[in-house]
Amino acid sequence: MVQFMRSMKTYIIGCIILVLFALNLEVNHAVHPVVNAHVMNDLSPNEVFTVNCKSNLVNLGFHDVEFNKEYNFLLVPNDFGTTLYECNVKFGDEKDWRRFSVYDQRRDLERCAANCRWKISDQRVLFGFDEVTGYWDYFRWL
Repeated sequence: MVQFMRSMKTYIIGCIILVLFALNLEVNHAVHPVVNAHVMNDLSPNEVFTVNCKSNLVNLGFHDVEFNKEYNFLLVPNDFGTTLYECNVKFGDEKDWRRFSVYDQRRDLERCAANCRWKISDQRVLFGFDEVTGYWDYFRWL
């Protein structure tokens, strides 16, 4: 009977932990709203680039982005401040990929709280929009 009570107690504690974890996921959306990440093609007419964005948990696949168009996706920052999404970009027939952090929670929690906007200019220069200052800032490829 004592063994049964111990296993029942362990089961109940496990259920409580699962419920609290599930509630935390729902609260997480209130604490960390959904962020919309945008990668815009500001190259020149008829120039297309391919983008592949991913985190350590999910790969969002390959997408061709035409001139004056964008690829975008939604993400939810985690409670630990460690959410990181990176994008690899390839221009036309080039064989090499360039990489940048499309969302780094430590850097972007305030800079782009709702929309992380990125554009690649006609010189293949990377710019990120800062929602706080209202300016497009230059970023280096990683």
